[in-house]
Amino acid sequence: MNDSVESVGFVWTWVLGGIGVFFAAASRQFPRKGYQFLGFAMVFIGVAELLGTLGHRWGPGALGLVSSRASLALGLFAVSFNLHFLLNYCGAKGRRLVLWFSYVSVGAAALANLMGSWSQFANWGELNFPSEYSSPSSFLSFYAVGLVALHFIANIAVLYAAYKARKRHALGMLVALALLGAACLVDLSSALLFSERWPVAPIGTWLYALVMLAAMLSEVKGAAGQLAATTSTLAKRTAELEVSHAEIDSIYAELFQKEQLAAVGELAAAIAHEVRNPLAIIMNAVSTMRRPTLSDIDKETLLSIVNEESERLNELVAELLRFARPVSASKGPASLLEICQKASEEPPEGYSVKVLPPEGESLGMVLVDSGLFRLALGNLMANSAQAMTRGSMIELAVRKSKFTDGSPAVAVEVHDSGSGMTLEELEGARKPFFTTKPRGTGLGLPIALRIVEAHGGEVEITSTKNEGTSVIMKFPIDTDSNGQPSYFPGSKAPTARRRPRTIPPVFGEQLAEPQKSES
Repeated sequence: MNDSVESVGFVWTWVLGGIGVFFAAASRQFPRKGYQFLGFAMVFIGVAELLGTLGHRWGPGALGLVSSRASLALGLFAVSFNLHFLLNYCGAKGRRLVLWFSYVSVGAAALANLMGSWSQFANWGELNFPSEYSSPSSFLSFYAVGLVALHFIANIAVLYAAYKARKRHALGMLVALALLGAACLVDLSSALLFSERWPVAPIGTWLYALVMLAAMLSEVKGAAGQLAATTSTLAKRTAELEVSHAEIDSIYAELFQKEQLAAVGELAAAIAHEVRNPLAIIMNAVSTMRRPTLSDIDKETLLSIVNEESERLNELVAELLRFARPVSASKGPASLLEICQKASEEPPEGYSVKVLPPEGESLGMVLVDSGLFRLALGNLMANSAQAMTRGSMIELAVRKSKFTDGSPAVAVEVHDSGSGMTLEELEGARKPFFTTKPRGTGLGLPIALRIVEAHGGEVEITSTKNEGTSVIMKFPIDTDSNGQPSYFPGSKAPTARRRPRTIPPVFGEQLAEPQKSES
Protein backbone atom coordinates (compact mmCIF):
# COMPACT_ATOMS: atom_id res chain seq x y z
CA MET A 1 0.00 0.00 0.00
CA ASN A 2 2.80 2.43 0.91
CA ASP A 3 4.63 1.68 -2.36
CA SER A 4 1.53 2.53 -4.40
CA VAL A 5 1.05 5.78 -2.46
CA GLU A 6 4.66 6.71 -3.06
CA SER A 7 4.36 5.92 -6.77
CA VAL A 8 1.25 8.10 -7.03
CA GLY A 9 3.13 10.89 -5.21
CA PHE A 10 5.99 10.74 -7.70
CA VAL A 11 3.59 10.82 -10.64
CA TRP A 12 1.76 13.85 -9.30
CA THR A 13 5.07 15.59 -8.73
CA TRP A 14 6.02 15.24 -12.38
CA VAL A 15 2.54 16.19 -13.60
CA LEU A 16 2.26 19.33 -11.49
CA GLY A 17 5.86 20.29 -12.15
CA GLY A 18 5.27 20.07 -15.91
CA ILE A 19 2.09 22.13 -15.66
CA GLY A 20 3.91 24.75 -13.61
CA VAL A 21 6.71 25.02 -16.16
CA PHE A 22 4.10 25.41 -18.91
CA PHE A 23 2.35 28.30 -17.13
CA ALA A 24 5.67 29.97 -16.33
CA ALA A 25 6.61 29.80 -20.02
CA ALA A 26 3.17 31.07 -21.06
CA SER A 27 3.67 34.20 -18.97
CA ARG A 28 5.86 35.60 -21.77
CA GLN A 29 2.84 35.68 -24.07
CA PHE A 30 0.60 37.14 -21.34
CA PRO A 31 2.97 39.39 -19.34
CA ARG A 32 0.28 41.17 -17.32
CA LYS A 33 -1.80 38.15 -16.31
CA GLY A 34 0.63 36.83 -13.70
CA TYR A 35 0.82 33.28 -15.09
CA GLN A 36 4.38 32.98 -13.80
CA PHE A 37 3.06 33.06 -10.22
CA LEU A 38 0.56 30.31 -11.06
CA GLY A 39 3.47 28.32 -12.48
CA PHE A 40 5.46 28.85 -9.28
CA ALA A 41 2.48 27.69 -7.23
CA MET A 42 2.12 24.52 -9.31
CA VAL A 43 5.84 23.72 -9.09
CA PHE A 44 5.92 24.37 -5.34
CA ILE A 45 2.90 22.11 -4.77
CA GLY A 46 4.52 19.39 -6.90
CA VAL A 47 7.84 19.63 -5.02
CA ALA A 48 6.01 19.76 -1.67
CA GLU A 49 4.15 16.57 -2.64
CA LEU A 50 7.46 14.94 -3.57
CA LEU A 51 9.16 15.94 -0.30
CA GLY A 52 6.17 14.82 1.74
CA THR A 53 6.19 11.47 -0.01
CA LEU A 54 9.95 11.07 0.52
CA GLY A 55 9.63 12.05 4.19
CA HIS A 56 7.14 9.24 4.79
CA ARG A 57 9.21 6.82 2.76
CA TRP A 58 12.48 7.53 4.58
CA GLY A 59 10.79 7.27 7.97
CA PRO A 60 12.29 8.54 11.26
CA GLY A 61 15.63 10.23 10.62
CA ALA A 62 17.32 13.45 9.59
CA LEU A 63 16.27 13.17 5.94
CA GLY A 64 12.67 12.47 6.89
CA LEU A 65 12.62 15.51 9.20
CA VAL A 66 14.16 17.90 6.64
CA SER A 67 11.92 16.77 3.77
CA SER A 68 8.73 16.95 5.87
CA ARG A 69 9.48 20.43 7.19
CA ALA A 70 10.48 21.66 3.70
CA SER A 71 7.23 20.25 2.32
CA LEU A 72 5.26 22.40 4.77
CA ALA A 73 7.15 25.61 3.85
CA LEU A 74 6.79 25.05 0.10
CA GLY A 75 3.08 24.35 0.43
CA LEU A 76 2.52 27.63 2.29
CA PHE A 77 4.42 29.65 -0.32
CA ALA A 78 2.43 27.95 -3.08
CA VAL A 79 -0.75 29.35 -1.53
CA SER A 80 0.72 32.88 -1.58
CA PHE A 81 1.83 32.53 -5.19
CA ASN A 82 -1.66 31.46 -6.22
CA LEU A 83 -3.17 34.51 -4.51
CA HIS A 84 -0.63 36.70 -6.27
CA PHE A 85 -1.68 35.19 -9.61
CA LEU A 86 -5.40 35.72 -9.05
CA LEU A 87 -4.92 39.34 -7.97
CA ASN A 88 -3.06 40.08 -11.21
CA TYR A 89 -5.35 37.99 -13.40
CA CYS A 90 -8.50 39.68 -12.14
CA GLY A 91 -6.94 43.14 -11.88
CA ALA A 92 -8.02 43.48 -8.27
CA LYS A 93 -7.57 46.76 -6.43
CA GLY A 94 -5.44 47.06 -3.31
CA ARG A 95 -3.11 44.30 -4.46
CA ARG A 96 -0.04 45.65 -2.71
CA LEU A 97 -1.60 45.59 0.76
CA VAL A 98 -3.04 42.08 0.29
CA LEU A 99 0.23 40.71 -1.10
CA TRP A 100 2.21 42.33 1.69
CA PHE A 101 0.03 40.63 4.30
CA SER A 102 0.20 37.32 2.42
CA TYR A 103 3.95 37.11 2.03
CA VAL A 104 4.65 38.44 5.52
CA SER A 105 2.32 35.90 7.17
CA VAL A 106 3.69 33.02 5.11
CA GLY A 107 7.26 34.21 5.67
CA ALA A 108 6.64 34.29 9.44
CA ALA A 109 5.37 30.72 9.33
CA ALA A 110 8.37 29.62 7.24
CA LEU A 111 10.76 31.36 9.66
CA ALA A 112 9.09 29.73 12.69
CA ASN A 113 9.30 26.40 10.87
CA LEU A 114 13.02 26.91 10.20
CA MET A 115 13.84 27.98 13.74
CA GLY A 116 11.81 25.15 15.28
CA SER A 117 13.38 22.62 12.96
CA TRP A 118 16.89 23.88 13.75
CA SER A 119 16.30 23.53 17.51
CA GLN A 120 14.87 20.02 17.08
CA PHE A 121 17.33 18.73 14.52
CA ALA A 122 19.92 17.56 17.08
CA ASN A 123 17.25 15.57 18.95
CA TRP A 124 15.36 14.18 15.94
CA GLY A 125 15.49 10.71 17.50
CA GLU A 126 13.20 11.83 20.32
CA LEU A 127 10.45 13.05 17.96
CA ASN A 128 7.37 10.94 17.23
CA PHE A 129 7.03 9.87 13.63
CA PRO A 130 5.20 11.13 11.63
CA SER A 131 3.17 13.60 13.74
CA GLU A 132 6.08 15.67 15.09
CA TYR A 133 7.97 15.39 11.79
CA SER A 134 5.34 17.37 9.86
CA SER A 135 5.49 20.54 12.02
CA PRO A 136 7.70 21.87 14.85
CA SER A 137 4.68 22.46 17.12
CA SER A 138 0.94 22.04 17.31
CA PHE A 139 0.54 25.84 17.37
CA LEU A 140 2.35 26.14 14.04
CA SER A 141 0.18 23.35 12.64
CA PHE A 142 -3.03 25.20 13.53
CA TYR A 143 -1.49 28.46 12.29
CA ALA A 144 -0.61 26.87 8.95
CA VAL A 145 -4.10 25.39 8.50
CA GLY A 146 -5.71 28.71 9.39
CA LEU A 147 -3.34 30.56 7.06
CA VAL A 148 -4.23 28.31 4.13
CA ALA A 149 -7.93 28.68 4.89
CA LEU A 150 -7.61 32.48 5.06
CA HIS A 151 -5.78 32.59 1.73
CA PHE A 152 -8.42 30.54 -0.02
CA ILE A 153 -11.14 32.77 1.40
CA ALA A 154 -9.27 35.74 -0.10
CA ASN A 155 -8.97 33.89 -3.42
CA ILE A 156 -12.68 33.19 -3.50
CA ALA A 157 -13.43 36.84 -2.67
CA VAL A 158 -11.25 38.00 -5.58
CA LEU A 159 -12.89 35.59 -8.04
CA TYR A 160 -16.38 36.44 -6.80
CA ALA A 161 -15.68 40.14 -7.37
CA ALA A 162 -14.51 39.27 -10.88
CA TYR A 163 -17.66 37.22 -11.44
CA LYS A 164 -19.83 40.12 -10.32
CA ALA A 165 -17.90 42.32 -12.78
CA ARG A 166 -18.94 39.84 -15.50
CA LYS A 167 -15.43 38.76 -16.33
CA ARG A 168 -15.18 35.63 -18.42
CA HIS A 169 -14.16 32.32 -16.84
CA ALA A 170 -14.50 33.70 -13.29
CA LEU A 171 -17.32 31.27 -12.39
CA GLY A 172 -15.42 28.17 -13.59
CA MET A 173 -12.30 29.31 -11.77
CA LEU A 174 -14.35 29.96 -8.63
CA VAL A 175 -15.72 26.41 -8.60
CA ALA A 176 -12.31 24.89 -9.31
CA LEU A 177 -10.69 27.00 -6.62
CA ALA A 178 -13.31 25.95 -4.06
CA LEU A 179 -12.52 22.29 -4.82
CA LEU A 180 -8.80 22.99 -4.65
CA GLY A 181 -9.13 24.81 -1.33
CA ALA A 182 -11.10 21.96 0.19
CA ALA A 183 -8.57 19.41 -1.10
CA CYS A 184 -5.59 21.38 0.26
CA LEU A 185 -7.23 21.80 3.66
CA VAL A 186 -7.98 18.08 3.80
CA ASP A 187 -4.43 17.18 2.76
CA LEU A 188 -2.79 19.68 5.15
CA SER A 189 -5.05 18.79 8.08
CA SER A 190 -4.49 15.07 7.62
CA ALA A 191 -0.71 15.57 7.67
CA LEU A 192 -0.44 18.16 10.45
CA LEU A 193 -3.33 17.37 12.74
CA PHE A 194 -4.02 13.67 12.22
CA SER A 195 -0.56 12.42 11.24
CA GLU A 196 -1.87 10.74 8.09
CA ARG A 197 -1.40 11.43 4.37
CA TRP A 198 -4.44 11.69 2.16
CA PRO A 199 -2.95 13.08 -1.05
CA VAL A 200 -6.06 14.72 -2.47
CA ALA A 201 -4.48 18.18 -2.96
CA PRO A 202 -2.75 17.12 -6.22
CA ILE A 203 -6.09 16.08 -7.68
CA GLY A 204 -7.67 19.44 -6.87
CA THR A 205 -4.61 21.24 -8.19
CA TRP A 206 -4.78 19.28 -11.44
CA LEU A 207 -8.48 20.15 -11.93
CA TYR A 208 -7.71 23.78 -11.15
CA ALA A 209 -4.89 23.75 -13.71
CA LEU A 210 -7.23 22.31 -16.35
CA VAL A 211 -9.72 25.11 -15.76
CA MET A 212 -6.96 27.71 -16.03
CA LEU A 213 -5.66 26.07 -19.20
CA ALA A 214 -9.15 26.21 -20.71
CA ALA A 215 -9.40 29.88 -19.76
CA MET A 216 -6.05 30.55 -21.37
CA LEU A 217 -6.99 28.77 -24.59
CA SER A 218 -10.30 30.63 -24.68
CA GLU A 219 -8.43 33.89 -24.20
CA VAL A 220 -6.08 33.00 -27.06
CA LYS A 221 -9.06 32.14 -29.25
CA GLY A 222 -10.74 35.40 -28.33
CA ALA A 223 -7.56 37.29 -29.12
CA ALA A 224 -7.37 35.53 -32.48
CA GLY A 225 -10.97 36.49 -33.21
CA GLN A 226 -10.31 40.05 -32.16
CA LEU A 227 -7.23 40.11 -34.38
CA ALA A 228 -9.29 38.82 -37.31
CA ALA A 229 -11.92 41.49 -36.66
CA THR A 230 -9.22 44.15 -36.42
CA THR A 231 -7.68 42.90 -39.66
CA SER A 232 -11.06 43.11 -41.37
CA THR A 233 -11.58 46.61 -40.02
CA LEU A 234 -8.12 47.65 -41.18
CA ALA A 235 -8.86 46.23 -44.63
CA LYS A 236 -12.02 48.33 -44.82
CA ARG A 237 -10.18 51.42 -43.61
CA THR A 238 -7.44 50.74 -46.15
CA ALA A 239 -10.02 50.55 -48.94
CA GLU A 240 -11.56 53.81 -47.72
CA LEU A 241 -8.10 55.41 -47.62
CA GLU A 242 -7.44 54.25 -51.17
CA VAL A 243 -10.67 55.86 -52.32
CA SER A 244 -9.78 59.03 -50.43
CA HIS A 245 -6.30 58.92 -51.91
CA ALA A 246 -7.76 58.67 -55.41
CA GLU A 247 -9.99 61.66 -54.68
CA ILE A 248 -7.01 63.59 -53.33
CA ASP A 249 -5.05 62.72 -56.48
CA SER A 250 -7.88 64.06 -58.59
CA ILE A 251 -8.04 67.27 -56.56
CA TYR A 252 -4.25 67.49 -56.63
CA ALA A 253 -4.24 67.18 -60.45
CA GLU A 254 -6.81 69.97 -60.68
CA LEU A 255 -4.78 72.16 -58.34
CA PHE A 256 -1.70 71.31 -60.39
CA GLN A 257 -3.35 72.64 -63.54
CA LYS A 258 -4.50 75.77 -61.74
CA GLU A 259 -1.03 76.23 -60.28
CA GLN A 260 0.47 75.94 -63.74
CA LEU A 261 -1.97 78.51 -65.11
CA ALA A 262 -1.20 80.82 -62.19
CA ALA A 263 2.55 80.41 -62.78
CA VAL A 264 2.14 81.14 -66.49
CA GLY A 265 0.00 84.16 -65.59
CA GLU A 266 2.66 85.45 -63.21
CA LEU A 267 5.29 84.85 -65.88
CA ALA A 268 3.25 86.77 -68.46
CA ALA A 269 2.67 89.61 -66.00
CA ALA A 270 6.37 89.76 -65.18
CA ILE A 271 7.31 89.75 -68.85
CA ALA A 272 4.76 92.46 -69.64
CA HIS A 273 5.97 94.59 -66.76
CA GLU A 274 9.67 94.21 -67.48
CA VAL A 275 9.46 94.35 -71.28
CA ARG A 276 7.06 97.30 -71.56
CA ASN A 277 9.41 99.94 -70.19
CA PRO A 278 12.47 99.01 -72.29
CA LEU A 279 10.30 98.74 -75.42
CA ALA A 280 8.77 102.17 -74.74
CA ILE A 281 12.25 103.67 -74.32
CA ILE A 282 13.47 102.02 -77.54
CA MET A 283 10.40 103.20 -79.47
CA ASN A 284 10.85 106.77 -78.23
CA ALA A 285 14.53 106.70 -79.13
CA VAL A 286 13.86 105.37 -82.64
CA SER A 287 11.08 107.93 -83.14
CA THR A 288 13.40 110.74 -82.09
CA MET A 289 16.20 109.55 -84.39
CA ARG A 290 13.87 110.01 -87.38
CA ARG A 291 13.96 113.78 -86.97
CA PRO A 292 16.02 115.29 -89.78
CA THR A 293 17.36 118.07 -87.60
CA LEU A 294 18.86 115.67 -85.01
CA SER A 295 22.57 116.11 -84.49
CA ASP A 296 25.09 113.29 -84.69
CA ILE A 297 25.84 113.56 -80.95
CA ASP A 298 22.16 113.13 -80.08
CA LYS A 299 21.89 110.18 -82.45
CA GLU A 300 24.88 108.56 -80.77
CA THR A 301 23.26 109.08 -77.36
CA LEU A 302 19.97 107.59 -78.52
CA LEU A 303 21.76 104.59 -80.08
CA SER A 304 23.52 103.92 -76.78
CA ILE A 305 20.13 104.05 -75.02
CA VAL A 306 18.68 101.57 -77.55
CA ASN A 307 21.69 99.30 -77.06
CA GLU A 308 21.42 99.45 -73.24
CA GLU A 309 17.71 98.67 -73.22
CA SER A 310 18.21 95.86 -75.75
CA GLU A 311 20.82 94.29 -73.50
CA ARG A 312 18.42 94.62 -70.60
CA LEU A 313 15.74 92.80 -72.58
CA ASN A 314 18.22 90.13 -73.59
CA GLU A 315 19.20 89.55 -69.94
CA LEU A 316 15.56 89.37 -68.97
CA VAL A 317 14.79 86.75 -71.64
CA ALA A 318 17.89 84.75 -70.67
CA GLU A 319 16.85 84.76 -67.02
CA LEU A 320 13.31 83.68 -67.86
CA LEU A 321 14.56 80.86 -70.08
CA ARG A 322 16.99 79.80 -67.36
CA PHE A 323 14.14 79.63 -64.89
CA ALA A 324 11.76 77.83 -67.25
CA ARG A 325 14.01 75.03 -68.46
CA PRO A 326 14.58 71.92 -66.27
CA VAL A 327 17.73 71.94 -64.14
CA SER A 328 20.05 68.98 -64.75
CA ALA A 329 23.16 68.89 -62.60
CA SER A 330 26.28 67.28 -64.11
CA LYS A 331 28.14 66.60 -60.88
CA GLY A 332 31.88 66.41 -60.60
CA PRO A 333 34.53 66.87 -57.90
CA ALA A 334 34.96 70.53 -57.07
CA SER A 335 36.10 72.69 -54.18
CA LEU A 336 33.31 75.00 -53.02
CA LEU A 337 35.88 77.09 -51.19
CA GLU A 338 37.91 77.67 -54.36
CA ILE A 339 34.78 78.58 -56.32
CA CYS A 340 33.83 81.09 -53.63
CA GLN A 341 37.36 82.55 -53.68
CA LYS A 342 37.22 82.96 -57.46
CA ALA A 343 33.78 84.56 -57.17
CA SER A 344 35.19 87.04 -54.63
CA GLU A 345 37.67 88.22 -57.27
CA GLU A 346 34.75 89.31 -59.47
CA PRO A 347 32.39 91.02 -57.02
CA PRO A 348 29.32 93.02 -58.07
CA GLU A 349 30.36 96.46 -59.28
CA GLY A 350 30.81 98.83 -56.37
CA TYR A 351 30.96 96.08 -53.70
CA SER A 352 33.58 93.83 -52.12
CA VAL A 353 33.41 90.16 -51.16
CA LYS A 354 35.15 88.51 -48.20
CA VAL A 355 35.53 84.72 -47.97
CA LEU A 356 35.68 83.32 -44.44
CA PRO A 357 37.86 80.17 -44.27
CA PRO A 358 36.29 77.01 -42.80
CA GLU A 359 37.00 76.21 -39.17
CA GLY A 360 38.91 73.01 -38.37
CA GLU A 361 39.94 70.50 -41.02
CA SER A 362 39.82 71.17 -44.74
CA LEU A 363 36.59 70.39 -46.55
CA GLY A 364 38.22 68.94 -49.65
CA MET A 365 36.23 68.21 -52.81
CA VAL A 366 32.44 67.89 -53.12
CA LEU A 367 30.46 66.46 -56.04
CA VAL A 368 28.60 69.43 -57.58
CA ASP A 369 27.94 71.02 -60.94
CA SER A 370 30.47 73.86 -60.78
CA GLY A 371 28.72 75.97 -63.41
CA LEU A 372 25.30 75.73 -61.77
CA PHE A 373 26.75 76.36 -58.33
CA ARG A 374 28.57 79.45 -59.63
CA LEU A 375 25.30 80.67 -61.16
CA ALA A 376 23.39 80.19 -57.88
CA LEU A 377 26.19 81.89 -55.95
CA GLY A 378 26.18 84.80 -58.39
CA ASN A 379 22.43 85.26 -58.05
CA LEU A 380 22.67 85.36 -54.26
CA MET A 381 25.61 87.78 -54.35
CA ALA A 382 23.65 90.04 -56.71
CA ASN A 383 20.67 90.00 -54.33
CA SER A 384 22.96 90.85 -51.40
CA ALA A 385 24.48 93.75 -53.33
CA GLN A 386 21.06 95.15 -54.22
CA ALA A 387 20.08 95.05 -50.52
CA MET A 388 23.10 97.16 -49.41
CA THR A 389 24.54 100.54 -50.19
CA ARG A 390 27.50 100.79 -52.57
CA GLY A 391 30.85 100.09 -50.96
CA SER A 392 29.45 97.47 -48.56
CA MET A 393 30.94 94.00 -48.11
CA ILE A 394 29.37 90.61 -48.86
CA GLU A 395 30.58 87.72 -46.69
CA LEU A 396 30.90 84.15 -47.96
CA ALA A 397 31.47 81.26 -45.55
CA VAL A 398 32.05 77.57 -46.31
CA ARG A 399 31.72 75.08 -43.48
CA LYS A 400 30.51 71.63 -42.49
CA SER A 401 26.84 71.35 -41.59
CA LYS A 402 23.92 68.94 -41.35
CA PHE A 403 20.57 68.55 -43.05
CA THR A 404 17.34 68.52 -41.09
CA ASP A 405 17.47 64.70 -41.03
CA GLY A 406 20.95 64.73 -39.47
CA SER A 407 22.94 63.60 -42.53
CA PRO A 408 26.24 65.41 -43.25
CA ALA A 409 26.37 68.39 -45.57
CA VAL A 410 28.62 71.21 -46.76
CA ALA A 411 27.10 74.66 -46.29
CA VAL A 412 27.87 77.83 -48.24
CA GLU A 413 26.51 80.96 -46.55
CA VAL A 414 26.00 84.30 -48.30
CA HIS A 415 25.57 87.06 -45.74
CA ASP A 416 24.85 90.75 -46.20
CA SER A 417 24.29 93.63 -43.80
CA GLY A 418 21.53 95.20 -45.84
CA SER A 419 17.98 96.23 -45.12
CA GLY A 420 16.82 92.69 -44.31
CA MET A 421 13.29 91.40 -44.68
CA THR A 422 10.11 91.29 -42.64
CA LEU A 423 8.38 87.98 -41.87
CA GLU A 424 5.93 88.55 -44.73
CA GLU A 425 8.75 89.28 -47.16
CA LEU A 426 10.71 86.28 -45.90
CA GLU A 427 7.74 83.98 -46.55
CA GLY A 428 7.40 85.28 -50.11
CA ALA A 429 11.13 85.31 -50.91
CA ARG A 430 11.09 81.72 -52.17
CA LYS A 431 8.29 82.39 -54.64
CA PRO A 432 9.13 83.31 -58.24
CA PHE A 433 8.51 86.87 -59.46
CA PHE A 434 8.50 88.12 -55.85
CA THR A 435 10.68 91.20 -55.46
CA THR A 436 10.83 94.28 -53.26
CA LYS A 437 13.04 96.20 -55.69
CA PRO A 438 11.66 98.66 -58.28
CA ARG A 439 13.40 96.76 -61.07
CA GLY A 440 13.84 92.99 -61.35
CA THR A 441 11.88 89.83 -61.99
CA GLY A 442 12.39 88.19 -58.60
CA LEU A 443 13.89 85.08 -60.23
CA GLY A 444 17.40 85.20 -58.77
CA LEU A 445 16.66 83.38 -55.52
CA PRO A 446 14.14 80.89 -57.05
CA ILE A 447 16.73 79.89 -59.66
CA ALA A 448 19.29 79.36 -56.89
CA LEU A 449 16.77 77.27 -54.97
CA ARG A 450 16.14 75.02 -57.98
CA ILE A 451 19.87 74.57 -58.55
CA VAL A 452 20.48 73.53 -54.93
CA GLU A 453 17.51 71.15 -54.99
CA ALA A 454 18.80 69.62 -58.23
CA HIS A 455 21.85 68.59 -56.16
CA GLY A 456 19.59 67.11 -53.45
CA GLY A 457 20.33 69.99 -51.10
CA GLU A 458 18.46 72.45 -48.92
CA VAL A 459 18.34 76.23 -48.63
CA GLU A 460 17.92 78.05 -45.34
CA ILE A 461 17.06 81.75 -45.23
CA THR A 462 17.31 83.91 -42.12
CA SER A 463 16.75 87.65 -42.08
CA THR A 464 16.19 90.46 -39.62
CA LYS A 465 14.78 93.80 -40.66
CA ASN A 466 17.47 96.53 -40.87
CA GLU A 467 20.19 94.02 -39.84
CA GLY A 468 20.79 91.83 -42.87
CA THR A 469 20.06 88.50 -44.52
CA SER A 470 21.83 85.14 -44.64
CA VAL A 471 21.13 82.52 -47.31
CA ILE A 472 22.69 79.10 -46.61
CA MET A 473 23.00 76.54 -49.38
CA LYS A 474 23.54 72.97 -48.14
CA PHE A 475 24.92 70.26 -50.41
CA PRO A 476 25.01 66.52 -49.58
CA ILE A 477 28.22 64.55 -49.12
CA ASP A 478 28.99 60.86 -48.83
CA THR A 479 29.98 58.99 -45.68
CA ASP A 480 32.33 56.03 -45.51
CA SER A 481 31.82 52.74 -43.63
CA ASN A 482 32.85 54.41 -40.35
CA GLY A 483 30.28 57.16 -40.75
CA GLN A 484 32.93 59.79 -41.58
CA PRO A 485 32.40 62.24 -44.47
CA SER A 486 33.85 61.09 -47.76
CA TYR A 487 34.42 64.12 -50.00
CA PHE A 488 36.15 62.38 -52.87
CA PRO A 489 34.27 60.25 -55.42
CA GLY A 490 35.03 56.56 -55.27
CA SER A 491 33.34 53.27 -55.95
CA LYS A 492 30.33 54.44 -54.00
CA ALA A 493 27.88 56.79 -55.71
CA PRO A 494 27.00 60.08 -54.02
CA THR A 495 24.17 59.95 -51.54
CA ALA A 496 20.85 60.34 -53.33
CA ARG A 497 18.74 62.89 -51.54
CA ARG A 498 15.27 63.53 -52.90
CA ARG A 499 13.98 66.82 -51.56
CA PRO A 500 10.70 68.59 -52.28
CA ARG A 501 10.88 71.50 -54.67
CA THR A 502 10.07 75.02 -53.62
CA ILE A 503 9.40 76.52 -57.04
CA PRO A 504 6.08 75.97 -58.86
CA PRO A 505 6.47 74.52 -62.36
CA VAL A 506 6.05 76.22 -65.66
CA PHE A 507 5.88 74.86 -69.19
CA GLY A 508 4.84 71.30 -68.29
CA GLU A 509 7.17 70.55 -65.36
CA GLN A 510 5.71 68.51 -62.52
CA LEU A 511 4.50 70.22 -59.38
CA ALA A 512 6.13 69.25 -56.05
CA GLU A 513 5.10 69.89 -52.48
CA PRO A 514 6.36 73.15 -51.04
CA GLN A 515 9.39 72.91 -48.79
CA LYS A 516 9.34 74.45 -45.36
CA SER A 517 12.15 76.76 -44.43
CA GLU A 518 14.38 75.74 -41.51
CA SER A 519 14.54 79.31 -40.29
